[in-house]
Amino acid sequence: MRSRNDKEKAQRREALLNAAQEVFFDKGFERTSMDDIASKAGFSRALLYVYFKDKKDIYRSLRIRSANILRQRMDEHIDENANGLEQVRQIGEAFYFFYQHDQDHFHCLSVDMSLSSQNKHLREDTKEHPDVINTESNTMQLMIEALQKGIVDGSIDPKKVKDPFQTAMMLRGSLHGVVTLQSAQGSSLLHHKNMKGDALVHYTLDTMFEALGSHH
Repeated sequence: MRSRNDKEKAQRREALLNAAQEVFFDKGFERTSMDDIASKAGFSRALLYVYFKDKKDIYRSLRIRSANILRQRMDEHIDENANGLEQVRQIGEAFYFFYQHDQDHFHCLSVDMSLSSQNKHLREDTKEHPDVINTESNTMQLMIEALQKGIVDGSIDPKKVKDPFQTAMMLRGSLHGVVTLQSAQGSSLLHHKNMKGDALVHYTLDTMFEALGSHH
């Protein structure tokens, strides 16, 4: 009985988060009320407060959920038997896969996300929240470990990775920028040059792969 109740609670929480995500992106954070979210999910306002303290709590929960899904995608793509450089490539491919198949979650992690850009205090409170920092750090740790593994196994040139954390952030930021650039809201130059966004992303991955590699 307890197991069934726990499952039902988890399903309700997911339904509320799904509803909140949809309403936030449709109306914006400021214009969305707790009543809007409850109504969209088909639950009472009182039930919503059983699961979440306020809108900020819901927003943070969306960020954490999205980061966890990204981590799951990366875990699925990484071959533990691959060398460090190959794992870096696999993590990049997982990030692009995340964009392709989990676009709402991708947007929840975007730096220009409309929800947070409208509210400075919301943005600062979310980014500095321990749960958000820990979740996103866990995701970044995969890239850091792949870089460190590559240095040890010789597949990555140590001269190219002076600081694994800084390098991991650079790779993540660069790939995020290219993925955003090739999206429907990105640069129109791709269309005029008859270049497919998919080709640009893979070109970027190839370039990163080549730049980090040890050529001994």
